[in-house]
Amino acid sequence: MLLNSPVLTQTAKNSDNGVVINKAKTYSFGLRITSPPISYNDENGVFKGYCYALIKTLEEKFPLTLKTVEMEKDNRFTGKGSKNQKLDAECGPNTITPERKQLIRLNDLNGEFSETFGWTGATALLLNKNMQKLSSGLEFKKLKIGLIGRTTTINLIKTVNPLLENNNIVTLEDHKDGINKLKSGEIDVYFNDEIILRSNLKNLNEEASAEKYSIKPDMISHEEYGVVVYHTDENKNYKLLQQINLLLGDAEIKTFDGSKLKILNNSYFQDFIKNDLISNNDKVASAPTPSTDFWIKTFFILVVLITSVCVVFLFIKIYQNKRIENNHPPTLKKYDNKVEPASPLFHVNIHNDNKQSKATGENMNNTNNFDQKNSNITVGNQGTNTNTNTQQFVQYTSEQKQDLSQFAKDIQRILEKLERSQPNATQAEKQNIVSYEILPEQRSRIVRALKAGGEKALEELLDNPYLNIAIAVVKEWQKEE
Repeated sequence: MLLNSPVLTQTAKNSDNGVVINKAKTYSFGLRITSPPISYNDENGVFKGYCYALIKTLEEKFPLTLKTVEMEKDNRFTGKGSKNQKLDAECGPNTITPERKQLIRLNDLNGEFSETFGWTGATALLLNKNMQKLSSGLEFKKLKIGLIGRTTTINLIKTVNPLLENNNIVTLEDHKDGINKLKSGEIDVYFNDEIILRSNLKNLNEEASAEKYSIKPDMISHEEYGVVVYHTDENKNYKLLQQINLLLGDAEIKTFDGSKLKILNNSYFQDFIKNDLISNNDKVASAPTPSTDFWIKTFFILVVLITSVCVVFLFIKIYQNKRIENNHPPTLKKYDNKVEPASPLFHVNIHNDNKQSKATGENMNNTNNFDQKNSNITVGNQGTNTNTNTQQFVQYTSEQKQDLSQFAKDIQRILEKLERSQPNATQAEKQNIVSYEILPEQRSRIVRALKAGGEKALEELLDNPYLNIAIAVVKEWQKEE
């Protein structure tokens, strides 16, 4: 009787909302149905893609119950699904922009974007025969361009291609409509994000039984994808946003062709990579056959031999330089020691014929002088030591100095933004983001400028907190070149 007494019977409650402890909260999560590989329905109406892997991981890691709701493109940023269901969050290829951040904060939505989960950019999917026309101004005007309405891509293409006329633009309903119109010949070029276009490339060429279609390799924009969480002024949904950001903070950034995604190490994301990314890009790993195994071993042996030769050569070079240094003429040593060691690549002794330095000038007649009348060396920086007649010259041009200056500004802007959005980013993640943000043609100029001016040149332009990352990134670019 005592054990069954109502006085002793208690129900565990949460202190804030009266819900039973450990009871999973239920959220309505909108998923796009026509945007592979980010979010889509397969032929059986089952959700697939990156967003599905993300919400399954959320359910597994936190006490959540996520109810999936179908969404079309036109339902984005409305807080409602295709059948007018109220949403707590939505996931798809939603580009993060200031205008969209403002939009989801209005209309009683009180929403926010999560941390970035993907990086890609707009490019073109087209027939190989039209690839040359895409680069030609006059020929480009003859192409029918397919663009999905109410997207960031349509404004971008108009800005990048001022020759594009409105009667050349075919407005598409969604991604599926773009693929169908490209196959039927109603459009010549279909513009969308690279990661979305690549999901269809293999299937298109298989249907044509030939390498008929291609994706333009360079991207004309840089897009960042994020999850949208609505009503974050409510404690329940604010916690959901925190949990999503926590999950993405533990993810690893991986590159897939020209795009990057944050990937978690579990079965859901492994299935996503296998079924939606690797198979579409024809990169399925297979066990090595005897012939491939032979070539792998041969390659390994060659690498070892080449490395050994390089090491021996390096030691020989160091030994030769040491001997040259020890045998350096005393007169030159006298002046070299007066010059501060920095980034200049060479020193020039210039004779000034004046009263104050007459004696010194006479002594310098026997030293090495350089005639620069016909020199093709461009002088970037020049400094004079007041105690001697020695001048320093840095062998890089004003254009290269400008490239380094712009690079320093870009580095600082990118990393300051990353510190605000992802304060726990690792060194490797910071380097990846910088490499992604800087255009390939700019990288080559930066590498050349740093080779010419040395690390000292970059150090003069950049604050210490970002210097190590900048130098590490440029060294990786040097390896790639």
